[in-house]
Amino acid sequence: MNTAQKILLTVNILILMTAAVVLTVIFRLNFLYASDNLAEQWEKESGTKYSQVSVFLPFGQSMSIPDTYGRRYSIETKLKNDNTIEKTDTREWADCASAEMTAKISHDNHDLEVVMTGTWGDFFLFHPEELVSGSYYSGDDININRAVIDDMAAWSLFGSVDASEMTFYINDIEFEVAGVVRSPIRADDQIAYGTKPHIYLPIEAISYINEVAYLSTYEMCVPYRVDGYATEVAKNEFTEQAEIVDQTGRFDIVKLVKGFKSLPESVMVKKGFIYPWFENSVRAAELKARMLAFPTAIVLIISAVSLVYLLFVTAKAIGRFFRFIAGKLDDVKQKKLRKEYEKRRSQTV
Repeated sequence: MNTAQKILLTVNILILMTAAVVLTVIFRLNFLYASDNLAEQWEKESGTKYSQVSVFLPFGQSMSIPDTYGRRYSIETKLKNDNTIEKTDTREWADCASAEMTAKISHDNHDLEVVMTGTWGDFFLFHPEELVSGSYYSGDDININRAVIDDMAAWSLFGSVDASEMTFYINDIEFEVAGVVRSPIRADDQIAYGTKPHIYLPIEAISYINEVAYLSTYEMCVPYRVDGYATEVAKNEFTEQAEIVDQTGRFDIVKLVKGFKSLPESVMVKKGFIYPWFENSVRAAELKARMLAFPTAIVLIISAVSLVYLLFVTAKAIGRFFRFIAGKLDDVKQKKLRKEYEKRRSQTV
């Protein structure tokens, strides 16, 4: 191997080491920001593959509570007609909806500006934020005057994160704290989350506060049939203006590489949409992963080609070496035969 080939080999080793570091970063982003946790969880528990999809509605097309129930019924009917789920009482799919808005809450004459998320359905099944104390409320709870608040709100209102069963008010309506969740600690997540504390309330409760309550994000997790099936179900149910995101395997390497070409679109400001903080957080992580995945894939392809060349050169060198050894052995053999021949000839003479 000459000097140039040695340099090429060294460069390839460095490329492979760098690629290993990049892939580790992408796998970590997947671990931290994977947005198909429910699909993965149900797949592990049941052995059945699931798909998870999110729908984001633009201004002016948000759903009322009755609209949301209507869409659930329509989607479930579609799933049953396609034999995706059985026509039984067994629960085989899940959905939720949500919307963010600002509000002012109070406790003991202390007012606090918060981001209030109205939830419908199994919101915390899709978004199991880390509980510091207490528990989540359920979409099936009879008592809708229960809330989940984050630790920032708990400290501001009650001076402690152990705030379960404490009460606060919104527009003179009393709410009980069901549980306290931890606010983000990673810097990127904090940017998406914002500086205001967050609270979560059933959308039915918000309808009493604001008279009219709307939902702008819809999410569902359904059994897998074929690639893109869940997305098609969502497209058939929502308008063309809605943005539908397939959350299933969002950080898969192949998806990230293919998604590189849509990077310009992903950073454009879409004035018709306001994404919830958890989607903005995932989008930021996905953008990083896309920017890392595509160049790494290209470099690895180039590296693979050069390594094939090096293997070819090495194979030729090994072939020459063995031919050299074989030649030397043959020379030894020929010398031995000549000596034997000369010996016999001298004896004959």
